[in-house]
Amino acid sequence: MIKEKSNTLISIYFTVLALLCCCQRLKADDFLYPEIFGNNWEKAELLVGENEAWMSELLRQNKVDYHFAVSMVFPELVRYSKQDGNNLVESAVCSLRN
Repeated sequence: MIKEKSNTLISIYFTVLALLCCCQRLKADDFLYPEIFGNNWEKAELLVGENEAWMSELLRQNKVDYHFAVSMVFPELVRYSKQDGNNLVESAVCSLRN
């Protein structure tokens, strides 16, 4: 009985180790996100760049790190960039509230 448990634990250990080794090969840097998302990525970058001044000031006043907030909102901007450009920020903020 103890030998079976020991063999099971060893099998689980090596399986997890193998999965971790495989997963480490994939990194965020391996993906070329601008190529994947194309115009949607460019629109989101442009929107963040054009609005950085007021966003960073507002976030600073509320003691929120600008880079942290942008990392949360940016994927939503990419996702919602198919919508009307004037509603991008509003759409992203509304999606974070839900």
